[in-house]
Amino acid sequence: MTKLEDAFVTTTVTLVFGASARTAPPFEEDAQADRTLEQVSDPADALAIVLDRTGRVDVDQIAQLLNTVDEPATWVSAAEYLSGNVRIKLDQAQAAELAEPGRWTAHVEALEAVQPPALMAGDVVARVGAVWIPVSDHVAFIQYLLDEPRASVRHIGANEWSVDAGVWSTAARNTWGTRALPAPKLFEKMLTQAPITVYDTIDEKRVLNPTETEAAQAKAGEIQERFASWVWEDPARSHRLLDDYNRRFNAVRLRDYTADGERLSLQRMAMMLALVVRRPPHAVVQAGVSRRSSWVGRSGAAP
Repeated sequence: MTKLEDAFVTTTVTLVFGASARTAPPFEEDAQADRTLEQVSDPADALAIVLDRTGRVDVDQIAQLLNTVDEPATWVSAAEYLSGNVRIKLDQAQAAELAEPGRWTAHVEALEAVQPPALMAGDVVARVGAVWIPVSDHVAFIQYLLDEPRASVRHIGANEWSVDAGVWSTAARNTWGTRALPAPKLFEKMLTQAPITVYDTIDEKRVLNPTETEAAQAKAGEIQERFASWVWEDPARSHRLLDDYNRRFNAVRLRDYTADGERLSLQRMAMMLALVVRRPPHAVVQAGVSRRSSWVGRSGAAP
């Protein structure tokens, strides 16, 4: 480990993971002059100076401030590292810790501390055809629902699904479906999110059958309700699906700019605000009127 890494990684984990650094009072004139690159001994102070000057983590400048040399590396602030998809970052940190035990422990611990609270079964609605529920679970459900071990479901691609199961059983035509739309056909429509409607052919024209349509929609509601409960009934399946759901949809932590903002003195902004404050209000108004009059004189009309 290089000198900078030795000195910086330990505090980088305080830096990358929440170190506070001294900040210049925003409106003191002495603090408005550009900071010179002088030597400092604390990596957190070096980081604060470089962030104030450049707005990013510049390892070369940090090394110069610390009077040390480091191999090329990429460093980020705590706000950046501990935001975004923190579940993937935790996986990466844990893999690195396994490869080099002890070196990345602080990173792992910091990432563990900012993981979004895991959503539980009561927080998630399992809908038929949901992208996070595998085809195999849909197969298992239709086999259970119709008590038909040979029933199958295929996801052809995009929004195309096919369901192959018997349509003449009591479960298919009465319990979970209707004579017009047996359960396998109904389940297929639910998977593809197709409208659940029943039409009759009268004088070679398709005419909506409201009674059969209402009955089929009611059965679809019952299937969805049973599916939403069935998904969580098996502990192994519930754990697997919740883990995948949280990784897909509950993995992002928003960036917190508080620590980074406290390190900045905002020198040029402070100087501009100081100049505005020092000018009397009538001078500001007069300057605005003068500029507008000048513009009207050149173009002949106000915007």
